[in-house]
Amino acid sequence: MKKVIWLLFFSLLVGCDDRLTSFQGSLGVDFSINGGALEGSVKMGLKSGGGKFALVITTTNVSDIKSVRFEVDEGNVEVYQSGQLKSGVLVLSSNMELEVRFLTSEAATITVVLVDQLGGQIQKSIRIVPFANLPPVAALSYQKLAQNDPREYELNGSTSFDQDAAFGGDVSYYEWTIGSLVFTRTQPITKYIFSSSGTYVVRLRVADNDGAWSEQVTANISVN
Repeated sequence: MKKVIWLLFFSLLVGCDDRLTSFQGSLGVDFSINGGALEGSVKMGLKSGGGKFALVITTTNVSDIKSVRFEVDEGNVEVYQSGQLKSGVLVLSSNMELEVRFLTSEAATITVVLVDQLGGQIQKSIRIVPFANLPPVAALSYQKLAQNDPREYELNGSTSFDQDAAFGGDVSYYEWTIGSLVFTRTQPITKYIFSSSGTYVVRLRVADNDGAWSEQVTANISVN
């Protein structure tokens, strides 16, 4: 089953009141999601009842900030701070930990607005667009090692990849099939000693970090 994931884009929009000539210090706002800095996009899985993720808003020069609020420009989301559902105004700190819950799969834009002591504003927006998870692609190569045994081979799946790697996708598991033997590894390269000479069919499929599996690829290895 395909999972829906979230592709997150952010854009920085800066404005200030005409009455303000300068801040005491440079105000700033940054986002991180589930412990990782937001660099334009992030892969998020949709969970039953709506996706949710931890959003941390980091601000600079908190003493210069009078208030902070958020606006939902589109979409259907709920924002919680310290377990309380918020309607717009947030409790100010240098690191504001929020939980954002998506109630539907519609795109959403959240804008955070900082207001300084003189009324100047700085704001930053995150646009969230859902799309279907792309499955990974398996690739298989091999070479004879004969280090510990004349029939020892290296099986290599390191050129396998996740099609949405640019949005946080990654290959998590490598499932090898040799005859009736099936085994799974988290590393792409494994060593295998064949029991006797002959031609063996080796198959590989891989899974991404959303649990989606690739198609199997096959190699015929002549062992002698």
